[in-house]
Amino acid sequence: MFRSFRVVLTLASKDLSLFFADRRGAALAFVVPILLASAFGMVFAKPADESRAVQLPLLIVVEDNGPFTNSVANDVLNSPRVQAERVSREEAVRRISDRRPGVAVIFPIGFEQLKTTKLNQPGQRPNVEVLHHPLCANEAQWAEGVLAESVLQRL
Repeated sequence: MFRSFRVVLTLASKDLSLFFADRRGAALAFVVPILLASAFGMVFAKPADESRAVQLPLLIVVEDNGPFTNSVANDVLNSPRVQAERVSREEAVRRISDRRPGVAVIFPIGFEQLKTTKLNQPGQRPNVEVLHHPLCANEAQWAEGVLAESVLQRL
């Protein structure tokens, strides 16, 4: 047993001496992975808290006063991903034309029917309007994602 252990130690010491014979190669074997991991960590780091995360400025217009519609609108208003404000349709159209903020979500009359429809059944579903300035197409997609998350959680 000691003989096989001695053979393993001899082979390991020979390999380590060959590895450290090239000092530059040995240093690069330890330094390069550390540098790469640090660079990727800086590039792909997430903010530590939600308060530092970027929020989407958004206008919310509720034309249907049902409980389901109000709960979805409140979910969007209270989402940590958006900085939302509840306004009228006219105010939203006026402010979008000035691009402040640039995106508005409108819950039309009849949105309450979505609560009773089946998700996998074909048929007419109420549509939510997402108004946006032409330069804010990405922000409109972001708002659609936040809205879809809120609706699906409620359903």
